Amino acid sequence: MELKQNLLENYKENKTIETQNEVKNLLINRDNEIFKLYQQGEILQGYKVVSKLPKTIKTEYGDIPLKRRLYVKYDDKKKKYKSLSFRWGIGFKKIPKKWTKFNK
Repeated sequence: MELKQNLLENYKENKTIETQNEVKNLLINRDNEIFKLYQQGEILQGYKVVSKLPKTIKTEYGDIPLKRRLYVKYDDKKKKYKSLSFRWGIGFKKIPKKWTKFNK
């Protein structure tokens, strides 16, 4: 009976890790697809990639750490950089002060 319980717990743990890896790979692939389209000039005209920022996504299976690209656009009227936030859940609310010094 104890062996069955251990096997079940191991199975659940392995499935959780597998699910986390699938979600992480899906998000990384999506970020890479967006970046590829950005490089080809098909999307995000006027935006610049500033850097990759670490982001932690909280799921029911645990936290998933990954790095996402930050796209910014200079707003001439407000004299500020504006960050782009994607609808699929990973957005950035603040741009650190040091990034306002980039050229247009």
